Amino acid sequence: TGRHAKEFKLAKGKVMMALKGRVKSRFLFKRQQRRLWCARVSANSRLHGVSYSRLINKMKEANININRKMLSQLGVYDRAVFTNIVEVAVPYWKKLKAMREYVPPDHTVEELDEVGLKMIEKMVPEVYTDAHIRFNRKVTDYAVEYTVDMGSPEEWQQILPTMPELANFNIPDHWVMNANEELLPAPIEYLKGKWEDGKE
Repeated sequence: TGRHAKEFKLAKGKVMMALKGRVKSRFLFKRQQRRLWCARVSANSRLHGVSYSRLINKMKEANININRKMLSQLGVYDRAVFTNIVEVAVPYWKKLKAMREYVPPDHTVEELDEVGLKMIEKMVPEVYTDAHIRFNRKVTDYAVEYTVDMGSPEEWQQILPTMPELANFNIPDHWVMNANEELLPAPIEYLKGKWEDGKE
């Protein structure tokens, strides 16, 4: 429209720019299509409990030469064939899927107390009788926290006014190297195995 449709010099420049854009778009289109194929293969491999990188690596080791375009087409239109390819490349994929989908069971406070208190009583037998030991149990939304502090009552009377966090059985931030680090709770199965009667 306008001068670009009437003047040869301007029209020539527009045509050259359009041709350059078409050449560039062809490369971009191929790049975007490969990303799409990789995303589809990754999504289908995760449905089988296998990561994209592991699937491609195991396919090369098993000498399965199928490109990503064909794999993405199989994952979309023929999932059974894709599953057979995963079965040949990664024979243990069902175990991996079960591990990824495993959800640890929720334990009641009574079950946690049965294991946690037994462990503390074994580690500190005089926890209930010694005046130099402070013991606290706090039930939260995600776990049960047990805290055992040791020290003479005179020392605690001097320390608590300067560090009010300790009065609530919390650790001051300057005592921790990384105050924002979240501590992973110990699984109850691990505690059961470690602190059974006769084991330490």
